[in-house]
Amino acid sequence: PIVHYKFENNLIDETGNTTLNADTPIFVTPGRHSYYSLHMQQGSEFNITNTGGNNILGNLSQFTISFWLKWNDTTDAVQHFVQQNEFFSFRKLNATKIQIGFWNGTAWKIIEYPYVATSFSNFHHLSWVVNLNEPDSTKSKLFINGVSVTPTVSATGTFPTTINSTEQFNIFWGGTYNPEFSTDGFFDDFRIFLLYTSDAADE
Repeated sequence: PIVHYKFENNLIDETGNTTLNADTPIFVTPGRHSYYSLHMQQGSEFNITNTGGNNILGNLSQFTISFWLKWNDTTDAVQHFVQQNEFFSFRKLNATKIQIGFWNGTAWKIIEYPYVATSFSNFHHLSWVVNLNEPDSTKSKLFINGVSVTPTVSATGTFPTTINSTEQFNIFWGGTYNPEFSTDGFFDDFRIFLLYTSDAADE
């Protein structure tokens, strides 16, 4: 991975490539893979930035984002998982849909995947696999607990973003500049890969 946060009672990227700027973090037990997990509370925002002079987060045209997630809030409220400026957004749209939006070079591509929010009262593993060099129909794939999810909606259109354009390549994780959209739940083992990767590698 190019980014790997284990949350073993700290906010350290195991790869050394990024820095996680955060509101006051709360680590709780148990985690999914380890002793701790990170509790994201409503209104919290975590901002992942490049470390030093590298631009590792500016090369995300073919990538996989994966993490373990358990929710406190399983209602219809919009909650963001991870977002990068005007390039992509990966979020819970409501209690039955996960929505992904990404810029395909000419327009926003919007994809919705079915799921059941109430099942996320326990830890589930999510992997979003993206290759922006492929046709729109195969650019984006979502796996939940290693199982590919078939989208229910796939269209182009306008996708709302609220990220500050001066922080072009920063990744906002758990929320956006609108704190009411931030995730209320627990994260563990957050990773970003610069390639397609098997979901089984994180199970």
